[in-house]
Amino acid sequence: MKKRVFSLVLGICLLLSMFTFTASAVTVEVDKTLPTIIRFCPGTVIGEKTKEVLPVPEIYSDETIYSQGWEIKVVGGDWVPYTGDPLELTDDGAMLRYFAAPYSNNEADYAYSNECKLIVKHNPTGSYLYSGTDHWRVCADCGGKAGEDLHTFFDEVTTAGTVCTVCGAKRTSQWTGLAAFFDWLFATIFSFIG
Repeated sequence: MKKRVFSLVLGICLLLSMFTFTASAVTVEVDKTLPTIIRFCPGTVIGEKTKEVLPVPEIYSDETIYSQGWEIKVVGGDWVPYTGDPLELTDDGAMLRYFAAPYSNNEADYAYSNECKLIVKHNPTGSYLYSGTDHWRVCADCGGKAGEDLHTFFDEVTTAGTVCTVCGAKRTSQWTGLAAFFDWLFATIFSFIG
């Protein structure tokens, strides 16, 4: 009888220790190899499938992840969850990190990636392209117009033949008077449409 009781108690102890060992062996890790600076174009949404720019860190969790995502540091220094809003143009850059939370939801067990400086700005490349009214460069990241601006000869009253000091476009007589107004009007309307 004593042997049976002893065997039963020993079996229960071994069973409990096995569960304890399994639970303590589970850890959550977030890949720390994110770059120190990440560039986005204005209007990009982090994680949107058509604009996937950030490498999502690999999660090692044995299926213990409760939630994961991006956090952005706000002005007060607090980290807040990224809401999925389009990113706006900034010069100084915000701080960004990736997090993984285990099912326990214990804040002490959260895992974080390295902090990255988030730059939301176009990346202009190549020479200037221009129309009759403005000039721009192509963004290497999104292919859109970067730094679009009016020609410098519109800053003051000029005559045909005046050259834009930024892109080298020459002002011609067709961009004076009524023709220039209608070109500007149509360009503005089409920029809103598409």
